[in-house]
Amino acid sequence: MTCQCRLYYDVQVQVHNMTCKCRCYCVDVHGKLIDGYSHGVSETDDRITCQCARDKSAYFKLGIIGRLFHCTEHGDYENVQCHGSVCYCADRKTGKQIDGTGIHISAKSKLDC
Repeated sequence: MTCQCRLYYDVQVQVHNMTCKCRCYCVDVHGKLIDGYSHGVSETDDRITCQCARDKSAYFKLGIIGRLFHCTEHGDYENVQCHGSVCYCADRKTGKQIDGTGIHISAKSKLDC
């Protein structure tokens, strides 16, 4: 599973009781929470993979710099990615370039993904 559901409690002052809500968080391959990537259970579906959040976390743990990861708030890849001076339309699950879409970073705004 690409995200974990953890319960947290939201105190509703008006009715003086506690309601249980659930949020999903992206986790790494070891099940450790990746900060900054979460979503409500109602948003959970097969399209959310957390792969960008995982790839970014693993990359930075290596201590390497230079690569940028453009992730959604849910942890998936944004539809535009850049590597070096080339930007391209990307598969939102894998981050891989869609064939024929690579352009120079200076023309990034012209990409229609």
